[in-house]
Amino acid sequence: MQGKALRYYREALEREPENTYAIAGEGAALVEKGALERAKRNLTKLQSLCGDQCPETVALQSSIARGVPARLAVDSKGDGAASN
Repeated sequence: MQGKALRYYREALEREPENTYAIAGEGAALVEKGALERAKRNLTKLQSLCGDQCPETVALQSSIARGVPARLAVDSKGDGAASN
C-alpha cells in the first residue's frame, strides 16, 4: 500500500512542492516502507518550511520516532529489504 501512497504524494509534490501535508504523508509512507533516511530528509524540509511545531512536522517526527514497523524489521534482517 505504501507504493500507491508514495505515488500519489509524489504527484501532489510535483504540482505543489511546498505542500506540507504531502511532504509529511510521503515521509510517513517512507517510514512504513522502511526508508527512514529518506523520511528524515522530508522532516528536515518540513522543519525549514513550517518549523518544529506545525502539525505536519510533529506528525512526521512521531512516525519516525516509532520507527520501522515490526513486520519490516523482522523481514529485512540480513536481506537489506528495508535499506534506503
